[in-house]
Amino acid sequence: MAKREVTAKDLPIYIHINKAAGHTLRALLHDNYAGRPCIDVIVRGIVSESGLVRTPASGDFDITCLVAEIRSRQHELGFVATNLPYGIHEYLNRPAAYFTFMRDPVERCVSYWYFAYAQRDTNPAWRNFERHGFDLDSILASANGAQLSDHQTRSITGSVRLEVQPSDVEWAKQRVLNDFAFVGAVERFDDCLKKLAVTFSWEQTANFALNVGDKTDQSLLPAGFRDRVLNANRQDAALYEWLIGEYLPRELKTVSA
Repeated sequence: MAKREVTAKDLPIYIHINKAAGHTLRALLHDNYAGRPCIDVIVRGIVSESGLVRTPASGDFDITCLVAEIRSRQHELGFVATNLPYGIHEYLNRPAAYFTFMRDPVERCVSYWYFAYAQRDTNPAWRNFERHGFDLDSILASANGAQLSDHQTRSITGSVRLEVQPSDVEWAKQRVLNDFAFVGAVERFDDCLKKLAVTFSWEQTANFALNVGDKTDQSLLPAGFRDRVLNANRQDAALYEWLIGEYLPRELKTVSA
């Protein structure tokens, strides 16, 4: 069955997966919905005190307030942009159109590590790594390491479970096919942007990369970082391989010419 087209009745909801062109996409949203009210919020932390993933339904005070604001203003908003996982639509009586972008899992983790270092004075991520003595195994085994462990699959499914299972990859595929207007890939950004513009009737599509990190100092990465995060992102890698190899070739065939 063909996916329904996005209409003006839909509330665009962008799920911002960290270090997957998020700042660029949010800037494009502001350009294309200029003059319209919006909610553009980054929430801190992935895991609640309960040990479950922070989702729109998790009951955390800050998230409950955010969801309540989105609900109360839903009919006036031009868009919502947030790093919360899938699920905000459950609190709306306006139809929603989700989109997000994935990135090669290893490259995303490398970028996140350098981002944490660059933002070490204002963002708690680097301090959290420091508390683990920069021991990557210890970080990956902790809630603080959730950003570096199958976080893309977790964001797309909206699961409350911290541990991502192989079965979640199939769940995520069905989410992408049935519940998202579009899911792009950073590595095919220009083509994906064309598709996004067609899907949401955007007029502003200038590609200007924002918040590009400096990754020249290789000494910042723990030994064997790439191999070890690949092992911690097996489900993200499987989902990303499907996205690049099967989903996007079908989705982009009408806009790549």
